[in-house]
Formats: sequence, C-alpha cells, structure tokens
Amino acid sequence: MKTDHVTRNTLISLSVVLLAYLSRMIGMYGYQSVLAEYTRSILYIFLFTAWGLSVRFRIVHSQVRRCMTLIAGLMVFWIFVRTMKYTLLSDPTAVRLSWYLYYFPLIFIPLLCLFAAMLLGESDDSRLPRPAMLLFISASLLLVMVLTNDFHQKVFVFPEGPGPWTSEVYSYSFGYWMVLAWTIGCALAALVMIFSKFRGKCSRRMKAFPLLFLFLLMAYSLFYYIRQPLVMFLLGDMTVVSCLLLTAFLESCIRFHMFPSNTGYDSLFRACTVAAQISDPSCSVLYRSATAPVLPGPVLRQAVSGPVQLDRDTLFRCSPIRGGYVFWQEDVSELAAVMERLEENRETLSERNYLARQNYEARRQINSLQEKNRLYDLLQKSTARQNNRLLSLLDAYEAAEDHDLRLRLLGQIAVLGAYVKRCGNLLFIQQQTESVQVSELSFAVEESLQSLRLLGAECAYSFPEERPLSTDTALRIYGFFEDAVETALDDLHSLWLHLRGTEDRVCVRLEIETGADLSVLAGSEVICAEEDGV
Repeated sequence: MKTDHVTRNTLISLSVVLLAYLSRMIGMYGYQSVLAEYTRSILYIFLFTAWGLSVRFRIVHSQVRRCMTLIAGLMVFWIFVRTMKYTLLSDPTAVRLSWYLYYFPLIFIPLLCLFAAMLLGESDDSRLPRPAMLLFISASLLLVMVLTNDFHQKVFVFPEGPGPWTSEVYSYSFGYWMVLAWTIGCALAALVMIFSKFRGKCSRRMKAFPLLFLFLLMAYSLFYYIRQPLVMFLLGDMTVVSCLLLTAFLESCIRFHMFPSNTGYDSLFRACTVAAQISDPSCSVLYRSATAPVLPGPVLRQAVSGPVQLDRDTLFRCSPIRGGYVFWQEDVSELAAVMERLEENRETLSERNYLARQNYEARRQINSLQEKNRLYDLLQKSTARQNNRLLSLLDAYEAAEDHDLRLRLLGQIAVLGAYVKRCGNLLFIQQQTESVQVSELSFAVEESLQSLRLLGAECAYSFPEERPLSTDTALRIYGFFEDAVETALDDLHSLWLHLRGTEDRVCVRLEIETGADLSVLAGSEVICAEEDGV
C-alpha cells in the first residue's frame, strides 16, 4: 500500500469517527436523536466493515486473516445489537436479551486475538493446536451461561420484586467475574505472545505505540466501571470506544509489521535493481523500479502484444498478472553481438567457405547453449521437489537458534544436495549412452549414505560385481532410494540397500529402521513390509 493511500485512509477513518461523534452529541441534546443514532450506527458499521475488508486484502497468513476478519464481524455485530437495544426494542425482556448478546463479542474477540497470536510466525498451511479447541469450548460455555442468566442469575443478579429486570438495576455474581477474568486472560496472553514472537524485530518506540491504545482501553474501562462523570458524558458509549481502541491497536500492529501484511512492496520494488514496472489493465504504470525507463503508453500497449526492441541491446517484454501487467527489460547484447558478427561476415567476407565456417560456428554455439539449457531444464524438472525442500530447510536453518537443530538441518541439506548432484550426473550420462556400470550407481549411493551418516544413521549397501546396467534403470533405482530416504529423513536410524539381478531383471531390497510410514511408497513395482520396526 502506498504512503499516500495510508494517509488518505487514515484521514477518511478519522473523518467518519468525527461525524459519528458529532451525531452522538447532537442526539444527546434531543435534536433528531433517533436519526442521529441511526446515522452514528451506520457510520460505525461502515467503518468496521471497511476495516475488515481491508484486512482480507492485507494480511498474508490465511488463518490470521480469518481471525482478524471475524473480529471485524463481531464488532459490526456488537454495534448492530447496541443500536437495536437503544432504538428499536422496547420490551424489557428483548432489551435484556440484547444486552446479554453484548457478551458474544466480549468473550470471543479476545479469544480470536489469542488465536491470531498463536499463528504468527507459522507457515500458511499451519493450523491451531488441538488445545485451542478447549479454549473455544470454554468460551462457548461462558456465552451460554450469560445468555441463560434469566434462569439461574449466576452472572447478573436482579432485585426481587414484580418489576421487570433491566440493565439499570443489578449486581454481579461469580459468573460475571469468570467472564471478566477470561477476557483479561485471553487479551494478556495474546499481547505477551505477539510481543514475544517479535522481540528484537522492531524498536521500543514501535512497540510502545500499539501499547498506548491498550493502555487507553484499560484506563477507559476503569473509568467506565466507576462511572466517572466526565468520561460518561464524553465517551459514554462503551461499545464504540472499545471497538475503536481495539481496532487502533490491531491496525498499529499491522502497520508496524507485527502481523505480516503485503504492504511496503512499493518501496521494495522501487529500490530493486531490476528494470521493471507494473501497470493496471489500461497500461497506466503503478510501480516503477529506479532503473526502469519512463516509456509512453503506446510502447507499453505494443509490448502487451509482443516483445518490443528498444535499442540494439534491449528487448522490452510484458507478461499478464492479476490486476494488470508486469514489464521488464531483457539484455540481448550477446545475441545482438552474434547477429552483428554474422551480418558482418556475410557482407565483408568474400570466400564462401570461410563464411560457411563462421555460420557453422555460430550455429554450433547456439545449439550448444540450447542443449545446455535443455539439460539444465531436465535436471531442474527431475529434482524440483528436492530443490523446493532444500529452500525450506535453508530457511529453517537460518531461523533456527538451537545448535543441535542447525546441525541436523545441515545433515538433511547434505542428503538432498548429494542426490541433486548425483542425479544430475546420471541424467547427463543418460544423454550420452544407454548403459552404465553398476559402479556408477554405487558412487551415487555411497555419497548419499555419507550424508546420511552425518545424521547418525547406520548405513550400508551391497551391490553385485561390475556389470552393465541401463541408465534408465539406474535412475529409477536411485530415485526410489531417494524417495524412501526423504520419507524417513526425520526419523531414520539405519539403512541397508541390497541389489541383485540377472541379465534382464534387477531386484532391489531396502531395509530402513524408522518411525515413518513407508507404505506410501508401495505400488505395482514396490512391495512394502514391516517387521520389528524395519
């Protein structure tokens, strides 16, 4: 989100709050009080709905985004119930039940904040731990206790007598203090978890700003509880003030990146060294890196249809993305130089044989580059899963602080790296010949086993004497071996690989002592059996 957008949204939000507050003050003095109350409620519902929609576009983690959206929805529900209580309902029982419904957001908003804090720093596909379900059940039981207060009066105690029970005359019972302790406990646990997970990632001043809103919320709650006259006059609507301060706290956490959000990318994009720019569907540029040239609209629209040659060494390309296009420059100086050499040779050299040799050499270089690219693409495709897991392990290694964990991650990285290296060797050999000696496969297996021994696993293998083996069979055996190792990598104690066969058949026996389930590898060519944990 751009800085001017942030400023604009902040000013709009403050304007909405100011208009709503003016509506409250007008209504307090009896001038069009019903219309003023409806106007104020609509403004606040609009404000919290807009904030909830913005959260859906900004928060990166799907589960955290869901919790934040539910919080915004509960705030809208709270405002709606408050409006119903004070404007539309007149029956004492209905008014009292709407008052009880206040405790739906009061109980579940702190719980959702705690759930969001639990998910911070986790992967996007992570889920809440099972004990979190106990918290949800506890919150539901507390809500049921409040909603059924008329039957037991364990939350609010009303005076005896023929008069109707109202929210004006009552006292608190132990159930109310349970709800209050639940609300404060969830809020404090969420606060501690948020700031502990981001300890050292932002300055004290940045951390103090969100805490300011929590301090104001606690101070307001105290003054509201003791019915301080000035606070009751200026800020007597506990529902609105609580929702505004809680929204300000959560929004400040988002702005200071305590909740990961997809903001700030414009500054990163401008600072990158790639000459690229992003436009909307009409080719109006929204983001431009520092090295990207300013080009007219017709050039951009022409690039949408196909590459545009800006100059001798630069090709301007385009690719569609969601919501527009991305444009970038491609350096084709090497290709242009080759083409120029070919052109010069064709124009200046008079001898046909010499010109033919030059053309042949250029074609040979191009074919060589194409072949290399094909082989590298083949290797990348064959080891894509290992490369992705290597990236995940490297990220985990950078984030890990425990020394033993870092050593184990290094061992797993070595196992995957050995496979990528040796699989590449076998793939390159396959392009040259259809058969390979068994020793070539043993070299690959031995290097993988050396890496496994770094993880403390006992490894051995037994191969037949030197004999030819098809390269396709060697790759399939090595790939099957790697699949089994990766499946059991997190809990692998020992491994033994045995290879035997005839001229037309090869049998592989792989024994692994592990706690992992290797039955997923079973298929038409693979039989999986378990005996005493092996």
